[in-house]
Amino acid sequence: MNNIFNLSIIICLLTVLNLEAQQDNYTYLTDKKFDKAEDLFGYTFVPGLMEIAEPGQTSAGEQTEISAGSYKFGIARGNLFVKGKGINGVHNINQINTTEFGFQLVLMNARDPKQQGHLKIFKLKSYVDALVFKASNDAQEMIFLLPEISESLMTSEKKYFTDRNEIFVEFEEDIWGSEIFPFFKTVMPKRVYQRVQKEDNVMITFIETERIIEKGKKKKDNLVPAVTDQTIENLEAEETTEDIASTSNIEEETAVAEVEIEEDEDDDMPSYFKVKKKEAPRQTVPENVYEEQEVMEEVDVSEGLFADEGVPEKEQNNLEEERKGKKDRSAERKVKIVTEYKIEINDFVLNDDGSHEPMERTLTVKDYKMRQDDSASNPNEVYQIEFETNKGPVYIYLNESKKITKLDLGEIVYLMRGL
Repeated sequence: MNNIFNLSIIICLLTVLNLEAQQDNYTYLTDKKFDKAEDLFGYTFVPGLMEIAEPGQTSAGEQTEISAGSYKFGIARGNLFVKGKGINGVHNINQINTTEFGFQLVLMNARDPKQQGHLKIFKLKSYVDALVFKASNDAQEMIFLLPEISESLMTSEKKYFTDRNEIFVEFEEDIWGSEIFPFFKTVMPKRVYQRVQKEDNVMITFIETERIIEKGKKKKDNLVPAVTDQTIENLEAEETTEDIASTSNIEEETAVAEVEIEEDEDDDMPSYFKVKKKEAPRQTVPENVYEEQEVMEEVDVSEGLFADEGVPEKEQNNLEEERKGKKDRSAERKVKIVTEYKIEINDFVLNDDGSHEPMERTLTVKDYKMRQDDSASNPNEVYQIEFETNKGPVYIYLNESKKITKLDLGEIVYLMRGL
């Protein structure tokens, strides 16, 4: 039992140290509304003014301006964490009473149960205006006032942060393209509120993109092989082989030495187009041998290298039409448009030393839908948009006017300004 008690004390002390490490910023009068006692849990008040009643006097003393973070009051379920000169400590909350001025927390010192005190929370409409703290039976009451936000800062924050009645979503698909700049973070499961500052750059973006996918594979056109130096060498080698074979046959039949004659009808034709002829005596070789060989070789040359050279005009036109048809069929390939949905989150992690570490996350949305609950007890949660993502469900809540009020990612809940 003692071990459990000691563990509780250690956890409470660590929480107090965490209050000391957090970034020093005031909590202003109009930051958050507190309509019921449960709204206090997880919230830390950082006052800007302090009054201490003089001993033996009932009236408060002179107001003293205090620096941001020099005094803090963090309220959790069952405990009050206090940071400040001479009052550092952890107090058990025996009960919370609703009063005409707001709330009163009945306290008991965690180390000395005989020492009892209170924290009175005064409200101005739904906002907390002042805190009155008494640590023990014989301690003097200390009054702390929350500062009012300056006109310039209020205007700047109103332009920057998303208000609870700002973004209207009539249908679920209207959410895409929206950007949310939350005013508060609630870190779960302990439900700890963290006031977001402009310099924290916290933003949630809903992104819709379209991607075009071609259906089927592109067929390759029938191409004519390109002419290379190697092609020409192979052709000349084949011609030389054919010449030698032809010459050998004529020598065997006629036994007469042949004479090489080089065709020079077209001096502009490249050398690999020129055909070598073998002429034998007229009395032993028929007259039409030379002419038949010449015609056959001319046909071979015209068909062997370029698809467009030596081809009759009609056939060449047919070839061009065929190529054009293949190009048109390629352009008519079917395409599919795929729509992708993502939620991008720019946030920060609060380290133990009070520093902020940037954090970026991207959630892929598989499906989403909107539902309505007319019987919802919370007027800020009448509508809900549920997103099925690769990291689990995400929920957006809207009020009865379909204005965004809250974004729930499970481990972190984001609240709009004015809640």
